[in-house]
Amino acid sequence: MGVELIYLTKDFYEDYPQSVYSEILHKNDRPYAVVFIIVDGLEFALPFRSHIRHQYLFITDSSHPNDLKGIDYTKAVLITSPTYKSSSEVRIRQNEFNALKGNEYKIMKGFKSYLNQYKKAAKRLDVKRNQTFCKYSSLQYFHKELGIEP
Repeated sequence: MGVELIYLTKDFYEDYPQSVYSEILHKNDRPYAVVFIIVDGLEFALPFRSHIRHQYLFITDSSHPNDLKGIDYTKAVLITSPTYKSSSEVRIRQNEFNALKGNEYKIMKGFKSYLNQYKKAAKRLDVKRNQTFCKYSSLQYFHKELGIEP
């Protein structure tokens, strides 16, 4: 499996506006580069992000310990339509690209672990720590597709 880098299209952001889907990352001035992967037959987009302050990520740049850059699993979204994947060429920093090379398995394993933890927590929202864990995840908008029962 290779890592595929994509941008999400304008269609995606129109269907998931920030006013309703506040945990999905939006930028008005440029698109987010994302890693596209398939897990259990579902297509996910995992965004690159700076200033990550939690452990649910794959680090692509740790040159500034107080400003971790990487792939943020908590902001992953499902790609539910082929019109959400842009065909535009994606450009990322060379050091981040180098960090990805050869680490596809680690990225996939790390995201699967986060996804499994999220699914378990989302099924038990009566537990305070699970509420906190799920509150900032963009996966909260995709419970139907993930097969999570309320």
